[in-house]
Amino acid sequence: MYTVNKQIVDTNLLKSIDNFLTIFNKSRTNTVFFDIETTGLSARNSMIYLLGYIKFNGKNWELNQLFCEKAEDEIALILTFNKVLSGVNVLNLVHYNGDSFDIPFLKKRAKFHELPIEKEFLQENSYESMDFFKIIRAYKNKLPLESHKQKDVEKYLGYERKDKFSGKELIKLFKDFIAFKEEEKRELILLHNHDDLMGMLHILPTTALSQLEFIANNKVYLENLLNSKINKEAKLDFLLEKKDLQSEINLSFKLLAPLAKDFNFNSDYFSLKITKENVSIKIKVIKTELKHFYKNYKDYFFIPNENKAIHKSVANYIDKEFRIKATKENCYICHTSRFIPVFEEFEEINIFKESFEKNDLFMELKDMETIKKAAYLSVLIKYAANSY
Repeated sequence: MYTVNKQIVDTNLLKSIDNFLTIFNKSRTNTVFFDIETTGLSARNSMIYLLGYIKFNGKNWELNQLFCEKAEDEIALILTFNKVLSGVNVLNLVHYNGDSFDIPFLKKRAKFHELPIEKEFLQENSYESMDFFKIIRAYKNKLPLESHKQKDVEKYLGYERKDKFSGKELIKLFKDFIAFKEEEKRELILLHNHDDLMGMLHILPTTALSQLEFIANNKVYLENLLNSKINKEAKLDFLLEKKDLQSEINLSFKLLAPLAKDFNFNSDYFSLKITKENVSIKIKVIKTELKHFYKNYKDYFFIPNENKAIHKSVANYIDKEFRIKATKENCYICHTSRFIPVFEEFEEINIFKESFEKNDLFMELKDMETIKKAAYLSVLIKYAANSY
């Protein structure tokens, strides 16, 4: 078996790796990026002839390749990779479409050879999987890609591969190498796998799109982010004391990692702009009268003369001619205040609408004293990410 070992020295890539690991709370020593090359799609009739992986050796990130110079080398390839993975605690495997192809293929080939490691090799509970293909596919409507193939993602992000061969063409090169042992063809094969692995690192910034989703669904993470060192100069003041002056709130903070492409979202009530790792949010403040609707309308009467709903315990003291049974549409109280948009309800505060039929939700600006900033901002980010 022929092996290759190269240290990764590109500082931008090294920073991308660290940002990626920080976002997802993973460690260097537990993470392994990998990719395989096979002679076909069926693990029953095909073999793995090349496996490449990137791993932190304690000092540096290294790119390693295990290449089969003959068919029998596949056993050594699997056993070597198993040894690499066995030395990692809380293993975090990173790959492109590996959940569907690479991992099942490796397991089936270990079983095919009846290797002693078969039962424990890549068992579901022995590792955490991060499949870039699934991450990219989740944003299929947000990234203008020709397809979700790794090469198309690389092209979109401006990564130029030196390798020009397809996986199918590579199989012929490998068969020719087995027959004639031409080093030039081995190098072309290794280059393809090398570019797959390096391409994976170049598309790491696209996982920052997952930052938006991660923030939107993890308010604790956002709160920690806002309180982190990188956000010492963040502008997160809702200026509650300037109630009569402000018509717009301007906020800014930093993400842990830059987005692959700028993100711009605009609506009637707020805008979100992300340039690299810099986040800017503008929130419109509206002074008007809105309605708060009670959910348990059957427990209320509506008082037409006062244009409000009153609980039965109080309304029972009002003459029947001045009250009617409340409905979903009129079970409300009116309130004039300064409001800001919100896109989901918070239990601890009242939510307001223009009318029962309207979908736009608002909260009083003063209630920012009640809910956490991270909770509110995550709602805005979630709405923007889902609408983008």
